[in-house]
Amino acid sequence: MSGKNAHCKTQVLLYAPLLVWMAGIFYLSSLPGSGAAYEMPRAMLIERKGAHIFEYFILTLLWVRVFSFLFSKNERVAMGFSILSALIYAVSDEIHQLFVFARTGKLTDVLIDSIGIFIASALFVRFFDRLPAFYQGFFIPRRKGLPRRVKKTTIKVKK
Repeated sequence: MSGKNAHCKTQVLLYAPLLVWMAGIFYLSSLPGSGAAYEMPRAMLIERKGAHIFEYFILTLLWVRVFSFLFSKNERVAMGFSILSALIYAVSDEIHQLFVFARTGKLTDVLIDSIGIFIASALFVRFFDRLPAFYQGFFIPRRKGLPRRVKKTTIKVKK
């Protein structure tokens, strides 16, 4: 495979999951509401807000993949851009809902989305180095010439 084709394949594999996930969020936000004013049952409310947290948890991890590849030498910058991008998308999603029939954009939903964003960020920072190399490669496709971040461990054998 030529260098140009390999680069194109890497770009598609890097951005496609992110774009598909963002399109899914956009589609779900485009569905019109019922228009009826009713008190939502508590279980349904928890389910819907939990879905917000989950959506943005995954979105943040997908942004981490992209920015960790682009800023492979600076993890803090990659994480900062990931958080910022997910937050901007959360705000734009709520603005989008202002234009959908029987839907409202709420600041509380952005705050709930940010819970998923910050949980994903914290877990990624805390546990990434503990993941096996295979899973690290999924999150951060390797650039040529750059080593993986796997810590080498030595096993001490007692005699």
